[in-house]
Amino acid sequence: MPKNAYLCIKMWSKLKYWIADNRGYCLTMLVAVAVFGAFNVLTTLKPDDLHFAMIAGSDDKVPIAGWHDLWTSWSTISVSDNGRLANYITQFFSAMAGKSWFNVANVVVFALFLHFTGLCITSRQRVPAVVALLTCVMVLLVIPYPGETMLWMCGSLNYLWSATLSVIVIAVVTLPWPWRCGWLQVAAFCLLALVAGWMQESASYPVSFGWLAWMLARRRRPRAGELAALACYVLGAVLITCSPAAWQRLADAGVGGDGSIAATILRHCRVIVLRSVRYGMPVLALLVIVATWLKKGGKTVVADCWNWIWVGNVILLFILADPHKQRLYFFYVLTSYLVVARWLYVLLAERHSLMRWATVALAIATVWPAGAAFKALAGYKRGYDHVEALIAASPASCVLRSYDPPYNRWIATNHFDSASFFDYNTLFCRYYGKSSLVFLRPALYERYHRADFLAGGTLAPFASSCPQLASRIYVFRGQDYSILPVDSACIDTRYESRHMELDRQLAQPNSLTYFWLKQRGRFYMIIPPVEADVTRLEIPLLDGGRPVKVVMTRQNR
Repeated sequence: MPKNAYLCIKMWSKLKYWIADNRGYCLTMLVAVAVFGAFNVLTTLKPDDLHFAMIAGSDDKVPIAGWHDLWTSWSTISVSDNGRLANYITQFFSAMAGKSWFNVANVVVFALFLHFTGLCITSRQRVPAVVALLTCVMVLLVIPYPGETMLWMCGSLNYLWSATLSVIVIAVVTLPWPWRCGWLQVAAFCLLALVAGWMQESASYPVSFGWLAWMLARRRRPRAGELAALACYVLGAVLITCSPAAWQRLADAGVGGDGSIAATILRHCRVIVLRSVRYGMPVLALLVIVATWLKKGGKTVVADCWNWIWVGNVILLFILADPHKQRLYFFYVLTSYLVVARWLYVLLAERHSLMRWATVALAIATVWPAGAAFKALAGYKRGYDHVEALIAASPASCVLRSYDPPYNRWIATNHFDSASFFDYNTLFCRYYGKSSLVFLRPALYERYHRADFLAGGTLAPFASSCPQLASRIYVFRGQDYSILPVDSACIDTRYESRHMELDRQLAQPNSLTYFWLKQRGRFYMIIPPVEADVTRLEIPLLDGGRPVKVVMTRQNR
């Protein structure tokens, strides 16, 4: 006991001196972590978080009630969802630990993110306050959709956590550390590399490529521990790739697309160029790499691991070419920031007066965006709490006004809007303990409370292939919906995803969502507006319990 007490006192003494030597950095980290913690408290659970609170693969959304259910879900999640370790951890927090414990863990990961990002920028054991502030400004102003990638539970685990673990791994590999590693440290590092590579493919694929390419470009014989860690990291990426659900997601995303090879390449180039320009940082990273090559030669460029990881990001995003999902570009922007910040730090590190002024300027620059983010999150939290209070006070079958506020990069919304996200209806019903839960937009909500639900509607000239199931479509001028009366026995409420096919005269067929609604004892399908150029609809219904497609074709007058 006296020996342990002596070691604790000695460690505390060292820590006290370290804090005294790094007061500015410690203060910056303390404020940044406190602000980020407040952001986490104001962030609500999202539909995907609720999804992971259910047993994976259960069509009727059975909630996870204990460790046995969690293990059952984990055994099937690679088939029903995907093989990312991030989603296994999401299930643990969503179903077992809860949002409060996730908030604590997410704040710790954010602190590690700031610290190890700073270490990678400075290539030293010490991170000045100006570097931590620069990273905070990047998060506040540049990083894609931080509400989805850093605050939302499922999103943060897939993006912030996976990026942080990968940054830690590369920091350990590339930075000069003052201690010598034994077999136990190597084993622990290999385990960390496996976990990091298994988290999420948008980080593990580029890092696997960049790490391997960097090792080959150095033309040095790597240490056995480094090779083992690389093998573990790549193994983690392989575990994601080999999951059956990963290939299904790839097929659903339509990677590659239709058309000639030249047209596909051109389209993919266009997507990544537009996204790079939009976020700005990737363009700056490219300019830094080119300028370094021209000034210092190619050896300097290829000797930097982060340049190779940046190239790996470009290759991956060129293949995927997704123009819609902002979160997919999180690690790409982060890698670009590291390339730019490393160059900038080398350029300005010895100019102490300029660095002091930069510290003050960056500290001031964080105030307004942090305040604006806090205001947006607090406003959304108030609205969310109001909707949950209405749900709790409503009967088992309830219809409420939709709540889906305008886009804000700090808010990943809950999609309380059945017109856009009725596929979450079963999920919301299970989570809130309701038999039916529908969210209507204002115009339709007002119509719902009228005695005559179809008043003001015009009967569209369509002929039905199964008139006994569905025969009439009512359209409403200037509204974003049409109404199709149906019998309750025709509606298949078991399907979570509801889509109908809609053909137009001068456009490709659309697959659109719809939802059903009970009003004064009668059932209606609320479908997208059937405008004058719509020629054909294909609506999924039930006929005697058997799924059928009812085709409704426009008739020429």
